[in-house]
Amino acid sequence: RFDGVGLETFDMLMTFVLSSIVGVWALRAHRQLRGHAVASPTRSARLSAAAADVAFGFARSEFGVEDLPGTCTPHDKHVFVLVAEAPSAWPAKWEESSGLPSALSNALKARKAEIRLKVKLTAATALADAGDAREGDILVFPEGIRVRNCSVANVDAVIDLLACVRTLGAGLTVEPAGARSAAQASGGRDAAVFVCAHTARDKRCGVIGPVLAEVFEDELRAGGRSDVRVRLCSHVGGHKYAGNAIVYAASEGHWYGYVDPAAAAEIVREHIVRGTPLIRAKLWRGQVGLSEDEQKAKCDGCVTPCAPGAA
Repeated sequence: RFDGVGLETFDMLMTFVLSSIVGVWALRAHRQLRGHAVASPTRSARLSAAAADVAFGFARSEFGVEDLPGTCTPHDKHVFVLVAEAPSAWPAKWEESSGLPSALSNALKARKAEIRLKVKLTAATALADAGDAREGDILVFPEGIRVRNCSVANVDAVIDLLACVRTLGAGLTVEPAGARSAAQASGGRDAAVFVCAHTARDKRCGVIGPVLAEVFEDELRAGGRSDVRVRLCSHVGGHKYAGNAIVYAASEGHWYGYVDPAAAAEIVREHIVRGTPLIRAKLWRGQVGLSEDEQKAKCDGCVTPCAPGAA
């Protein structure tokens, strides 16, 4: 038996179910028309949920509000420690966890004056199909190298390598970070993509990050650049700018914020495939190796001016 309230509730439920079905169908049809592999209903549902999330997803009120140039924390090198655990298992202060992350973090602080470089330390997911070891591998950018066999025991040798003060030692080996041969065979450019998905630090990154990484993977396949690896990473700063993505290509690192599926597709097409970073006020956060002022100067003229009378 349905009374007035029951009918209203039933009507709302059916509306939600029908809209979800239509949304999934529309996304699948859209991707077929563009020549993409059709995403599974589960992936489509995750994308639809993130797109509609007004608290943590792409629909939140703060999304796309601020000008971003200069919000990339100035640093010279970015070290990604590859880990087997999923981002959902990472503690909020990942760099303070035991083992290699803590050892590297402490060593970088202790030898800061000696290194004379600003080094950023971040976790990233290890990918079996990319030849990543479950532990002991680090990726160093913008050089684009992989250092294998890193451990607590040889952490000083790792720091020596980062500081460029000594040759390889303590069993360390170095190789290209990406699928270099595949990129050259396709006439492309070496590249790597990192998307923040650190749930314990901020739920916005946890909601958007995994979905955005899947979009990047789809777009890379569609653009003939399946050799480019997409890894989820830990906190990089600027939770409120989620989705946050970092693209390394041609020995340059560019940070992007407020990345949604449409922006991800354009980043792949213009930056990774064609080699032109998208330097825009509401998308480009900055470039590795540049100061805050240098980042803003590089985007001179692209920053949206304040409205008359605005603070």
